[in-house]
Amino acid sequence: MNDLEQKFSVYNDYKQYIEENEKIIHFLRDNDSMLNTYVSPIIKSIGALKAYVDGEDRELNQEEINIVEFGFNYLFENLEQIKLYLKQFNGDLLALESKSYLINIIFELEEYKEEIEKDHELDQSEKEQDLKQINAILTYLESILTVENHKESELLNAYIQKFYDLKSKYKDVVVAAHAFEEYCAEFGI
Repeated sequence: MNDLEQKFSVYNDYKQYIEENEKIIHFLRDNDSMLNTYVSPIIKSIGALKAYVDGEDRELNQEEINIVEFGFNYLFENLEQIKLYLKQFNGDLLALESKSYLINIIFELEEYKEEIEKDHELDQSEKEQDLKQINAILTYLESILTVENHKESELLNAYIQKFYDLKSKYKDVVVAAHAFEEYCAEFGI
């Protein structure tokens, strides 16, 4: 363990968490899962930042510490949620993967919900209507997530269309996972 790692406990906690969850992280990456969007870009970003700082033989500055903390917290929240879903599938990673499209929608809706709730410029009535729609979609998706052989239905398609309508309406809302993906693409990591 180098000096930087000893002085920077958040990075140590992050590194330990990655090691503890290596199996699911590798599964998501190796299977090119939609859920990997919420894992690998964050790991790559933090790893690149760490390599950069090590290359300069210095400690992380406060802004870099904030980036690592945000990334770790975001990764932790998403990976723990993925693990909860995995429990619902009795540890069956392939069953989890079969529902990754719906879980991805759930994750995005949760972020939209959070951003809409914070937006003080939105008309209150419109805000309430959109939050009500998001909650209805989330409730429905959660209810069908572990149903075996759930067939596509008009209701599911209608909820998915509502999701895409909301996504279009709030196109300026940046989902954190996508921001990490863009960062990786921009810097070639």
